[in-house]
Amino acid sequence: MERFLNKVFHADARKLLAALPTDSVHAVITDAMFGTAQNCVYEWGRDPARGDPAKHWRYHQPIYNECRRVLKPGGVLAWCQGMKFVRYFDSWFGPHRIWSPLWTAHGLNYVPNVWVVQTKERKPIEHPNHMTVRVESKLFVPMKTLHPCPKPTEELLFMIEALTKPGEIVLDCFCGLGSGLVAAELLGRRWIGCDISKRYCQVAMMRLEEVAERGSRPGTAPSKLLQVGKQTNQGSKGCANGCGGNGTTLDGTATPRWLFDVLDQQIRDLTGRSFQLDAAASEWNAKCEHYFDEQIDALAQDWSQWPTIYCNPPFSATLMGRFAEKALEAGERGSTVTLLLPSWPGYDWFQELKQHGQAQDVIGPVRFENPDGKPVVLNNGRRSTSIVIISLGPKIPAGTNGPPIRKPKARPGGKRTNGRGPVRTCMQPPSRHLRRK
Repeated sequence: MERFLNKVFHADARKLLAALPTDSVHAVITDAMFGTAQNCVYEWGRDPARGDPAKHWRYHQPIYNECRRVLKPGGVLAWCQGMKFVRYFDSWFGPHRIWSPLWTAHGLNYVPNVWVVQTKERKPIEHPNHMTVRVESKLFVPMKTLHPCPKPTEELLFMIEALTKPGEIVLDCFCGLGSGLVAAELLGRRWIGCDISKRYCQVAMMRLEEVAERGSRPGTAPSKLLQVGKQTNQGSKGCANGCGGNGTTLDGTATPRWLFDVLDQQIRDLTGRSFQLDAAASEWNAKCEHYFDEQIDALAQDWSQWPTIYCNPPFSATLMGRFAEKALEAGERGSTVTLLLPSWPGYDWFQELKQHGQAQDVIGPVRFENPDGKPVVLNNGRRSTSIVIISLGPKIPAGTNGPPIRKPKARPGGKRTNGRGPVRTCMQPPSRHLRRK
């Protein structure tokens, strides 16, 4: 199953579903072709149903049945469907509930989509009392130049958060431009996506790569979306039959200075040393004298050559798992490693880190910063990603919980910092070339 996770497949939904094991995913949340318009044209061609409900279901019923097959017992199916065919829903889907999120944009409220929601066993799933979704139209509207009926990330964030838990596997077998995959990545879910259009897969991959770099929802300019959409003969990181969405170790945000200082003081009290290495950084946000940037593959280096290591890995479940392996390896070799992570207990790597190290909750909002100066606030309530610190090393008791971390109260007349810290020197390991500014 691992070979399917966090990958975008350029493939027909029927072929991908046939390759997936039975009872293997927690949720199928997908936006199938509506089939309600006679002249709906996708990048790959015209909707074959041409507005005919019989033709529409003849094509989609085998896919719907396969989606139910791959769901785990009690798994969730959410199928976005055109309202024109609502009178056929009972015969097509059996018992279900209709979820109809209310969009609010430009000062207007409207319901453009309906979702058929049920379990694998065709039991209806009741919707929340409030289903209002605020859509950021400046990012959503440009996508309509690439796809006839794209979905905003905000709507998929609502659906995935309401129907799944962190670490669960979400399948989108009609992923289009990737809004569902982006939402799943942001919410700490594992995901599988596919689309028959290579062009759509490319745009989805670009948006996922931006999430990995920024640690927040994509803010891609319309011109960039259009540029990628036109490059139909060029894959995104080799995207043809399937590609992982997070192939870069680029670090996209700066750890707040106050948080780093608190962690650094803890390590000094424990080991007598400050942090010696920032294992995932760029020149603008490095916190240590030595650091690995995007030009030096941190995952190919021997971290244990530094006694104390800080790591705020790229915001990607796949990459975090690989950084966790490196941290565990360095800890076994005698280094003390501190990682700043989202609280994603559904992942095996997260549980392994907790088993071998000490976990500390971070209390209150944490304001990270992007290279352009715009903030990314996490740990800020129910709808925000929670932050946890996990440290491991020879002097750290394994499998324990440490005291929670809070932002220190500002001292009267204290100076404010921008959270980036001093610019440092990017280093290879001591035995290799040292790049100096």
